Amino acid sequence: ADALEIYRMVLPFDPMFEVLADDRVYTQKSCLENISHFDTCTFEEFVLQTRTPVDDIVRFLSARVQPISKLHMFFPDILARDRALEATAHLPFDITHQLRSNLEFTSRGVTKGLGVTRLAEYLNIPLSEVMAIGDNMNDVPMLEKVGYSVAMKNAVGPEVFAAAKYVTDTNDEDGVAKAILKWAV
Repeated sequence: ADALEIYRMVLPFDPMFEVLADDRVYTQKSCLENISHFDTCTFEEFVLQTRTPVDDIVRFLSARVQPISKLHMFFPDILARDRALEATAHLPFDITHQLRSNLEFTSRGVTKGLGVTRLAEYLNIPLSEVMAIGDNMNDVPMLEKVGYSVAMKNAVGPEVFAAAKYVTDTNDEDGVAKAILKWAV
């Protein structure tokens, strides 16, 4: 499956389809103009400021020859997201989400877990001595790799807590700072 095929598979579920490539996030211009239709949680302003609009995402994908880093989608609601996930779950990609109504597609094995592993190797630090802090599903592979895995108290989903050895306070309660002071200093 390629990006265009994935787009066609999720189209019935009304996504704001985003292509991460060239250090940019490309999004259909009409979706940005109608952003309130999509469940972007509290990130609406951030999305509007950081996306590169394209007039026709199908034409953009059809003409693209450079590699794509990730595909990202916002949906109008959780039900649409879940239906899109069900329709694409068989594809040879890692599919995760970080918000209640989004999906992220990356090449199989390209996760935060791989990222933290490569960074630790590059810095010559054993993974057993690395700390990672997460609060969402896309953090689980990273939490599973490190010696000091910490879930935020406001993490979404039991999988995040299951992957973590420790739990810290919420974002609003300075949980990251507290975790660093407790386990990293």
